[in-house]
Amino acid sequence: MAGAAAAGLCVAGPAEAVPAPHPPPQGRHVVYRRSSHGRRASRAVKIRNANLRYKTKHAADDPAHPGDTSRIVPIDISQETFSRWFGQGAHVVDLRKLHARR
Repeated sequence: MAGAAAAGLCVAGPAEAVPAPHPPPQGRHVVYRRSSHGRRASRAVKIRNANLRYKTKHAADDPAHPGDTSRIVPIDISQETFSRWFGQGAHVVDLRKLHARR
């Protein structure tokens, strides 16, 4: 009987280990960035990861070079920020080129 229970855990375990994605709170949007946290990365990759934001996960699948092992990380942003970054139909925004409004 204990063997059957253990076998059931092995079969159901990995399928339940992945949590279902939660939608962002009302008035928020999910966008993506690349992260090299905890990994070896060149200076160019670190600078690129710090400054680029992507509208979709597919757009974020754009490594700096073949050796870039950065992963794609979702972030929540406000409706106002989303409109400012992606309002003109862009899929990638470079934060270095945004100008502060007064």
